[in-house]
Amino acid sequence: MATVASGMCVLMLADRASASTDVEAYGVTATLPLLSFGPTPYANLSDPSDSVATIGTGGGANQFNANTLNASVQQDTAIGTESATASLEDLNATLAGIGITADALTATCNATAGSPTTGSVSLTGANVGGIAVAANPAVNTVIQVPPLLPILSVTLNEQIASGDQLTVNAIHVRLLAGVGDVIIGHAMCGPATLDPPPPVPLASGAGLYLGLGLAGATAAGVNARRRRRSTAVS
Repeated sequence: MATVASGMCVLMLADRASASTDVEAYGVTATLPLLSFGPTPYANLSDPSDSVATIGTGGGANQFNANTLNASVQQDTAIGTESATASLEDLNATLAGIGITADALTATCNATAGSPTTGSVSLTGANVGGIAVAANPAVNTVIQVPPLLPILSVTLNEQIASGDQLTVNAIHVRLLAGVGDVIIGHAMCGPATLDPPPPVPLASGAGLYLGLGLAGATAAGVNARRRRRSTAVS
């Protein structure tokens, strides 16, 4: 579509896809009997960085303790990238009486325009119900504890894709008897987009009219040649 304004002709390019608005990260959220809080710390595009020095809450069969919790996001549409990261240290939780510990964990989501959104999880010294787990577990690794009569279903490196949007949870604990879950280390991003280029000026002033005149003359010449061919044939 061409628009003339103030003596200038400008080519208006079609809009590109809007940048994602739900880039987010958080350290932990819990919804269990006698243990309900979060998400905290929480970061999104309005507040791209948040941290909590320490959390110690709950008691008995449901309690959560961790230090150095951080959440951050970034989006740069000029180069077409965005990311979300959540991390914490010294995890020591008891959920439905089952111990879950880790020296440190990180969940990360990365998106680049034109490429698939990717995620990763890193666990250091992690243990679920007495079972040591890998530092880089496979996507959607599920452990049920205790093994013979499970109370909890624990998903490590949980990744949920919706188009080019990706949700990454380092540890997702679901209560099998009743309702409740805990997410530890959450990052979500994608799809990333690039800013559209600025409008392209075609011509202005005398150059505009000269260009239009040349275009008109060219079209007239083509039509004249076509008429001559048609007359010769008939």
